[in-house]
Amino acid sequence: STLFPYTTLFRSPYRRAEVPVLIDGDFVVCNSPDILGYLDRKFPERPVYPAGAREYAQVREWERFADTQVDPIMTVIGNWKFAELPAMPDGLLGAARRDLQPMYDRIEAQLANREYLCGEISAADFALYPQVGSGAALGLTLDRTRHRTVYGWLRRMRDCAEGQSDLSAAREWWANREQKTTDTERVNWGTFRLESIWRSEERRVGKECRS
Repeated sequence: STLFPYTTLFRSPYRRAEVPVLIDGDFVVCNSPDILGYLDRKFPERPVYPAGAREYAQVREWERFADTQVDPIMTVIGNWKFAELPAMPDGLLGAARRDLQPMYDRIEAQLANREYLCGEISAADFALYPQVGSGAALGLTLDRTRHRTVYGWLRRMRDCAEGQSDLSAAREWWANREQKTTDTERVNWGTFRLESIWRSEERRVGKECRS
C-alpha cells in the first residue's frame, strides 16, 4: 500500500483531485475517515476502531467533531498562511481563536481521566491530533494553563510511532518545500470551511450593526 498525504496530487477515477490518497494495488481510497476504515478492516490486528457498538459510536462522534468543527477553522486560517490569497479579512484570526477555545475546552474535559480520547488510542485521536497540533504554527495556540491535559495528550501522540512518522514527513516537506510541486494558487475550501468563514463574517457584520 502507498499513502500520499503531503506532496502528491492524485486524480481519482471520479476526476476529483484530492489528498490524502491510499493506493493498495489497483484499489484507491480517498478521504481520511475512509482510509482509516479501510485500514482498520484490512489489518484487524491493529484496530483504530473499538469492537463495541457504543464505543465505536463515540469514536465516530469525535472524528466528526474533528472533521466538521476543528478542521474547518484550522484549514481556513492555514489557507491564508500557505496559499496565494489576498490579505486575510480583518477579524478572521481573532474569530478563529474565539471559536476554538470551547473546542479545546471540550477536548480538555474529555481527557481529564484518560490518556486518549476514547480510552485506547483510536481513530478519534488520529483525527484530532494533526488539527490541534497544527494550531501553534497558525497562531491558534492552546492555553498552557487552561489546557494542560491536552498538551500532555499531544506529547503522547507525537511520541507514538505514528506521531514520529508524521513528524518526520512534515519536517521533510518543510525542509524541501521549494522543490515541491504544491499548487498554492488553487484552494479546496469545502462546505464546512466555507461555513466557518460565513459565520465569522456574520458575527463581524452583526457587531458593526450593533455599534
